[in-house]
Amino acid sequence: MNTNIENMVKELKENYPENWGIGKAGLDIDAFDLDEQYFKESNNFEEKYLQGICIYYKEISVDIYRKYVDSNDYKIEVSDFINKDILNIIDIVFNHLKKIEFAS
Repeated sequence: MNTNIENMVKELKENYPENWGIGKAGLDIDAFDLDEQYFKESNNFEEKYLQGICIYYKEISVDIYRKYVDSNDYKIEVSDFINKDILNIIDIVFNHLKKIEFAS
């Protein structure tokens, strides 16, 4: 069950509907788990094993990785300067990440 990731994507689509799914012109996002199953591509993705999230917004990429499997520490890498939209997107992502009950 991937309720939190699904709700995150839904909220991002509502807030950034223009060119959804086209990272160079709008917003695109994907998440992957420890087995390298991707949310958009695999029915086997499990949010409780989330390893990272890749965000693409108007040619800026943001990668968010969990430090350890049993940790709530994250590493964030951004390809360019952070603007107000990127901050808002990251805020939405973390509002949903904090609700996930990760496997230990």
